[in-house]
Amino acid sequence: MLASQRRTRFCASFCPKHTSWRQVSAIPLKTQEVVTVAPRNIRLIESCKELLLRISDDHYSKQGAAKTPAVSSQQAQTLKLLDDLYEELEEVFYSKRGYIIPSKERQKIDATGGSATYGEAMPEGIQRMVELLPFGPDCTFVDLGSGLGRMVIQMACTTQVCKSVGIELSATRQDQAEWVLQEARSRWPDLASRLDAVELVTDDVTRCNLEGGTHFFLCSTAFSASACRNIADRLVELRSFRVLLTSRQLPPIASLRKVGEFPCEFSWNLGGTAHVYVRNNLPEAPLEVLTAFLCNGSACWLPDNRTLHVAMAVEEGVAACDGGELKGFQQVEGFKYDHSCQ
Repeated sequence: MLASQRRTRFCASFCPKHTSWRQVSAIPLKTQEVVTVAPRNIRLIESCKELLLRISDDHYSKQGAAKTPAVSSQQAQTLKLLDDLYEELEEVFYSKRGYIIPSKERQKIDATGGSATYGEAMPEGIQRMVELLPFGPDCTFVDLGSGLGRMVIQMACTTQVCKSVGIELSATRQDQAEWVLQEARSRWPDLASRLDAVELVTDDVTRCNLEGGTHFFLCSTAFSASACRNIADRLVELRSFRVLLTSRQLPPIASLRKVGEFPCEFSWNLGGTAHVYVRNNLPEAPLEVLTAFLCNGSACWLPDNRTLHVAMAVEEGVAACDGGELKGFQQVEGFKYDHSCQ
């Protein structure tokens, strides 16, 4: 059922001092009532309405689609092969899974605003990313600080990305990643075509060329706030940029908007959380990413910008505006409906 066919209402509230809510208008889709709000905000409300309809239509178009298993038997076998290969890696290099590197490399990494202390996303966390986000043939995945290459190789083997790139400043860690890649190619000919998508680059993520990347992962836990801002600013300048995943919530960055988060296992915290960012101008963000994180059940919403709050009730029934809250339909546990776009 399309949004235009549902009894959908919008509620808009404007809070100039961020201290209280003030109801300004209810906007039924069909009747197109006059919006009693400052003229400068009317276009913003219309933009929110249009974006919400795009998100909800995309969400509802996927409701009846058959769901594939979270991890197929082939993927499970691939993950087991990688687990065994990385266990063997430790027996060959004795590097404590990437922790031991020369002091000169540690100094070089620290000088960039990063941390030479090693940590990585666990295979289960990587697979959760694959389940939640679309990684299709038009995607180039880039791991910014790829370490031993597990995420890059796993992404290539379990998704349809056209390229999976790992950028790592430590030559020692990169050598070990190259060893895993070469061993995988020689042992698993059935995966050769997918492994050809892997590209390992030894370079500084704060300075190197990132053009062409669409989906990025940054272990922001290992970078200073200033380094994170620098990397984020560089990413949004890329025409190809779509989404950034981080291991820790970023400091306020004007060019990015956080649209969601999900549980993700990391080597230093098995109960960790990954954070999802897109361009601050939401209409330019990938629709499939917005749908994945801004819809649940029969409700869709937009992230809060603390200025104009617009919510959308997609349940059958009437939603009434009252002090910035939507009433008259079933609430979805864990979500609020006073959200916005800009």
